[in-house]
Amino acid sequence: MGIARKRTDGDVLQVAALVDTIVGDVVEFAGNAIGVAQTAGLTGETIAVDSRGGFDLPADDAEAFVVGDLVNWDDVSDTCLSTGDCVAGMVVEGKGAGIVSTILVKIG
Repeated sequence: MGIARKRTDGDVLQVAALVDTIVGDVVEFAGNAIGVAQTAGLTGETIAVDSRGGFDLPADDAEAFVVGDLVNWDDVSDTCLSTGDCVAGMVVEGKGAGIVSTILVKIG
């Protein structure tokens, strides 16, 4: 039987920055997940990323988001969208279509 050693509680992970990053940036990692940078770093440096919790994230102005919707992160527009390849999480507090606002998203 293998022996495991806990390295983290899973909330904050150490990952390599894919681009220059500042604190608060939404960071894609593991191919299809997001977190929020807790430390800054240049491309390739190790940064701390909060991968679980409720975060206010920018949302596409044209789309409506309701509680329970699953949303995706778009790194081109730096907003949450209803479609895409990178899972952001579940909407906890949404917004109407045509409203410029953030949405509360449970990530992780």
